[in-house]
Amino acid sequence: MADNLDEKVSALVDGELPREEVDQLIMALKQDGGIQACWRHFHLISDAIKNAIGVYGSSKALRSFVPRDATNSAACA
Repeated sequence: MADNLDEKVSALVDGELPREEVDQLIMALKQDGGIQACWRHFHLISDAIKNAIGVYGSSKALRSFVPRDATNSAACA
């Protein structure tokens, strides 16, 4: 999967994908298992970060726990 597509999936999960691109990506999500896996991966990361922020109080505290390449997963490659 192209890096650009990974970025679009991430932006959609974060609610930051431009409106004009949402429908096209949703159609791709419905048809492509690789994109679906990437969608699940980004949601898992997002949920984990939100949970940890609730526990630790800030994203700054998380930096020592999250590897720098944590978003470069094979699930989205």
